[in-house]
Amino acid sequence: MTDRSIDVGQAKAVQEGVADAQVDEEEEVVPAPWHFKVLVVGTVGYLIYRLIWLIFWLTGHAWNG
Repeated sequence: MTDRSIDVGQAKAVQEGVADAQVDEEEEVVPAPWHFKVLVVGTVGYLIYRLIWLIFWLTGHAWNG
């Protein structure tokens, strides 16, 4: 084992046979697509709706023994 850190981009370039290739240090951050955000908002809304109905169900059935 070695104590040196290995740059993944440089290792790929060496593996492909391009040892002197320019490797970008920073990769561009890709934002989440709009439909994923809509899916997350819809899922959270649905779970809140189900939680509210669970609370109503428990208050209607749990103490009317």
